[in-house]
Amino acid sequence: MKFFFSFLTLLIFQVNLFSQGAPGMKSENLPPDEVFLHIDRNLYHPGDTIRFKAYIRDRQTGILETKSISLYSIIVKSTHQTIDSARFRIKNSLSSGWLKIPDTLQYGDYTIISFTSDMMNYDPEYIFSAPVSIRSPNIMKVKVDSEKENKISPAYQTPLDQSSVDLRWLPEGGTFINGINQRLAFNAVTSTGKSLEVSGVIFSKRGEKISEFKSGRLGPGFVEFTPLQEDSCYAVLNGAQFTGMEWPLPIPERTGVLLRINKNEDGMLDILIDGKGINEKRYLLTLMMNNVLVLSKGVKIESMRKFSIRTDQMPTGTAYLTLYDSSRNAVAERLVFVNSQNKMNIEISSTASHYRKGDEAEITINTIDKDGKNVDAMISVSVIDSITGYCSSLPLADIESSFLYDREFYENLPLSIKLKGLSGLSKEDLDLLMMTFGWRKFKSVEVTDNMTSVEMTDYDYIKLKSPATGKKVRDEIWIITDEGLDIFKMKTDKNNESIFRFDSLDNSVGRVMILPYFISDRNKNLVSVEYPQNKKFTDKAKLISNDFICLNTGTPAINNEELFFNTDSVIPIETVTIKAKSAIQKMSVKEEDMFKNAYSTTLNINSFINSGTFEDIIYRFNPFKVNKFEKKIYLRAAAYSLRGGYNPALVIIDNDPIYSNTYELIATLPASQIVSITIIKGPQGFARYGYPALGGIVFVSTKSRSGIINNIPYDPDLKEGNMKFVRLFRNDTEYYIPTKEEVNLIPEYRSRPTLLWQSELYVNKSGPIKIKYPNNMTKGTAIVIVNGVSVTNQVGTGRYIYQVR
Repeated sequence: MKFFFSFLTLLIFQVNLFSQGAPGMKSENLPPDEVFLHIDRNLYHPGDTIRFKAYIRDRQTGILETKSISLYSIIVKSTHQTIDSARFRIKNSLSSGWLKIPDTLQYGDYTIISFTSDMMNYDPEYIFSAPVSIRSPNIMKVKVDSEKENKISPAYQTPLDQSSVDLRWLPEGGTFINGINQRLAFNAVTSTGKSLEVSGVIFSKRGEKISEFKSGRLGPGFVEFTPLQEDSCYAVLNGAQFTGMEWPLPIPERTGVLLRINKNEDGMLDILIDGKGINEKRYLLTLMMNNVLVLSKGVKIESMRKFSIRTDQMPTGTAYLTLYDSSRNAVAERLVFVNSQNKMNIEISSTASHYRKGDEAEITINTIDKDGKNVDAMISVSVIDSITGYCSSLPLADIESSFLYDREFYENLPLSIKLKGLSGLSKEDLDLLMMTFGWRKFKSVEVTDNMTSVEMTDYDYIKLKSPATGKKVRDEIWIITDEGLDIFKMKTDKNNESIFRFDSLDNSVGRVMILPYFISDRNKNLVSVEYPQNKKFTDKAKLISNDFICLNTGTPAINNEELFFNTDSVIPIETVTIKAKSAIQKMSVKEEDMFKNAYSTTLNINSFINSGTFEDIIYRFNPFKVNKFEKKIYLRAAAYSLRGGYNPALVIIDNDPIYSNTYELIATLPASQIVSITIIKGPQGFARYGYPALGGIVFVSTKSRSGIINNIPYDPDLKEGNMKFVRLFRNDTEYYIPTKEEVNLIPEYRSRPTLLWQSELYVNKSGPIKIKYPNNMTKGTAIVIVNGVSVTNQVGTGRYIYQVR
């Protein structure tokens, strides 16, 4: 089903009382694209595959749309070297992708970064990044109790001195004005930055009790009172260990401006501006969302001013309200969250709170709006095992935190809050976090009249070049897609080059072929392919890292994949499809009766329509290992020979077995010439084919060769040097969900770090969707994570856990 996103209109208010323009519009160009990756988990093992779903939206409007065709994703070491990288096709502002972890990779913490082709024209600061951990697949380690690791010991349990406790007082709006009633947020932290739950009393310098205070459930709290100029207030904390200790409050100022949020209801923001010693002064109030100016309003303060701003036509998310004086100096500032009512709510439930080992789980997912009505949405779902696939000390990136919250604010949050996520917080709790971790002492900003222009480069193309000279130069280069539907004939220029742009291709095309020239002498030299890149951008992007450390490790995962591509390049790499297949199908070979009781897996021509060759297709069956150089397939880890080494699978082409156990004869056979492929991982073929079948069987059924490919003669002896395959994007993959029976019988499926991965599910207004999958054969906790976007561009995140006993 094709997914469409509605287009909303961003309402921009502007009352221009300053001829120079609104502050905040400084000489800084922001990329129009914002990227979020839903990564299936955050704990991996060498040999694993990282799977993700990418959502790309317009930064200014919040609409899920982009002009970019390519998405780039890279996994980077802490020393900034590339582990794997690739380009992926963006379709309808979404993209599915995967990155490969080599089986020899050093254990440690890594970072995944991602950006679009358009973003390479801007500062890498705005790319997506998320931490992941890679741990040993072979050594069982004791899981660290992350809650104990991250929990702050109560004050009465841990000796503390005043120098180790920082009690921060943060006036709302950044100013503390004499004689005006206002709020002060507070947060108590240790010298290591961990929050403390505290309570205490505020006294004047004369020892008079002003107010009591107590931390909220997340740590920060606030008090409200009217400060007096003659009072230098101080706070004391309750508890014997704090006896004799005092923490001073800010000293009230005689003059200044106060900025306060009185009410933040659905679609309406009530603001109060007051001050002392500021009569007849003119100010400018601005509202910035995602570094984009959304509102500017002139304000003249003669007395207390109250006014409301409609926000219902603005995007949802955090916004900085800033008040500037006539010299364009910031004098007050407040972070707020607007339009929380426009978030998509994701409801997750299961048929039971706990399941038995190996039983089939069923979860129900529904997407609703603020009124509880079902909404159409595209979502991605992952279910992970808490021991083998989840590091409890690394935050899982979610679409709400990435798209709705100011990055500086989010980075300031304590790890304990990041681990729990922000999606379930009340308005009151969220606003208190804004007053504390979103508080920043304002400063003057550099303002220019106009945005500096960016010289845009289109990175969605490949450059083709004929290296021959003289009469052997190709004046035309012909390209055909995998499906053979279109032929592109491109003239070469005086440099023997031609540009092939991706916007001329259908969304489904991931690979093309350079056809041989009709004059055979001009085919002796291969057409070279050059992929555009911005090395300065990517080198700087790889310097971005996440300061997180995974404290816990878990049960080993199965290493069932092999790396076959150059990991030292961001784009120009030939890639292979590793895991796919979504269902067990009936065999389509003559030996059906003989193997009817064997567990077989079949893909027919409709399943690999976007694949290039047989070698591309075979990775979809999730083989244990493939030796691309010797052309041998190893279907399972258990197929180990007593004589040493693993037994490769027997390849049978149109019922003719190749007893050398290689697939060399059909390695480059086009997918369009294959009817179906069926594999049997077990040794059931021994009775019919003998020892060569101990490693399993790969049945291949092919078409009879018609000799015609889009009216171009097919030459069976055509060499690779004359027809060149060019990978534009890494192939999409599907995650294979085993059956309950397979989990019981096949060791590889009994302890899966990722129980379920669905990168593209559509939820419509008719109601919730249900998903079934088998649980592991081990005890533990399963974590369900859902991210998605509605057709009205409302984003949402949902989490759910259940037990396996």
